[in-house]
Amino acid sequence: MRISLALACITLILSSCGNSKPEEHTTAVPSSDKSANQQATVVPKTTSADLSGTYEEVDDPDAEGCDIVVTISKAAGGYHYHLAYDSLSYEGQLGLDKRNDHTTGIVFKGIPYAETSIDDDDDGTNARTSSDVGGELEGDTITIQNYGNSMNYYVKLGGCGLKYIRLVKRH
Repeated sequence: MRISLALACITLILSSCGNSKPEEHTTAVPSSDKSANQQATVVPKTTSADLSGTYEEVDDPDAEGCDIVVTISKAAGGYHYHLAYDSLSYEGQLGLDKRNDHTTGIVFKGIPYAETSIDDDDDGTNARTSSDVGGELEGDTITIQNYGNSMNYYVKLGGCGLKYIRLVKRH
């Protein structure tokens, strides 16, 4: 009995010696008034670079129907795009959606999906028709998931068989 009590006391003492406060990662930030450095939590940089330029599909130059070129220009009201591929051409406003996880969604407004599954509303219209093609912007690369699966069927840019279309900015 005394041994059990002694082991319980030792276990309690040892477990209370641990540091219960999580470790915080900090970095020194130079002070503008030349006083002592202050501590700041490291936060990933977000860029507000100009998106203007020409973006081209680069993954598979032999992929039939995937010779996609997008030109993005900055105007007073925001960004506009011109997307061309496989003898098709679209123009419109470009939407940007900065997300909490530090990624940026990009939306080419006014491009209808090439194919969607048929889910008719009560009024007989197709509930899955979309006129905005979305993707993700990371650095100088725009990635578009071009088609879904059997449970969520869609094709955004018809004629291009790539699942993920990567458009890289030409420099």
